[in-house]
Amino acid sequence: MQVNVETMFLLSKHAIPAMIKTAKGGAIVNISSISGFGASVRSAPYAAVKAAVINYTQSQALALAPKRIRVNA
Repeated sequence: MQVNVETMFLLSKHAIPAMIKTAKGGAIVNISSISGFGASVRSAPYAAVKAAVINYTQSQALALAPKRIRVNA
């Protein structure tokens, strides 16, 4: 979780204010996996982390759309 989710959160935390101030918008692309859309017998922790990335990305997309920042995974 720390490597995949916390790092993404911290990068966004610092990039978003700069995007709003200087670029008047922008784009964020997070890396996820199809494994994040469902349970995985082979690797439950991997699926859980990728699901967190997908959900965080969707939440950011909704929150940042009015600020002209696109967020995709």
